[in-house]
Amino acid sequence: SIPVPEYSISTKIAALEAAERVADASYLLMLDTDVLVLDEIEVHRSEDADLFLKPVDVGNQFWGRERSHERWRDLYERYDQQFTERRVASTFDNRAMLPYWNAGFVLTRVDGFGTEWLKMTEALHGAIPYDRHADQVALGLLSERYTTETVDNRYNYPIHLRLRCPPDVRVLHYHNASNLVKVSDQGICDQIRAVGLGEAIDLPTGERVRLLADGVQNYVRRRTLPIDETHALERAYLKARSLVSA
Repeated sequence: SIPVPEYSISTKIAALEAAERVADASYLLMLDTDVLVLDEIEVHRSEDADLFLKPVDVGNQFWGRERSHERWRDLYERYDQQFTERRVASTFDNRAMLPYWNAGFVLTRVDGFGTEWLKMTEALHGAIPYDRHADQVALGLLSERYTTETVDNRYNYPIHLRLRCPPDVRVLHYHNASNLVKVSDQGICDQIRAVGLGEAIDLPTGERVRLLADGVQNYVRRRTLPIDETHALERAYLKARSLVSA
């Protein structure tokens, strides 16, 4: 069952919580279901930290922009935490922001972290703006309670926002199988086929070109427009695009 019925994302946090009850490993790794693990995860072998996280890709959204700081301050105060001076950089548009992480890759050695994360996510959902990111807001707050190390794009590569996939990627976050068309490295293509997603890359030339063109449009849009769902520019862009393609 979904622990927060109206917030299906909570299922993955519950999976981490369940793993904590039975696993005896020093670290546990929670991944989104739309990722491919292409190589060994070893970042925690060279750095000593409680959490390993990657900042969100797009900082040009409410929780990544400065206008959200008062909301963040309220939340830090609510949970009896000192407002942080730490800043991280979003990995796609390189915006300085408060600790705000993509929740598709969470590597932790904190006993009971899943329970703590789920409890806070449940409390925040329905109580904050843009609460479809409640899990990531909770993760940002919790990250300041522990020693948190930042990982780079290799461990959570957002191919939906990129134009290509470097060969050294270890965790490929594809969001939608159609985005895999951007992968050209033969070794990674072989791994994609091995897990049954070959039809996403073995495409007729015309379909391949169309999907690559869509990828370029999405790249430009995310480079220029805020990601907030209610933003007028975003709505106008999507409407114009639908009219052109009609």
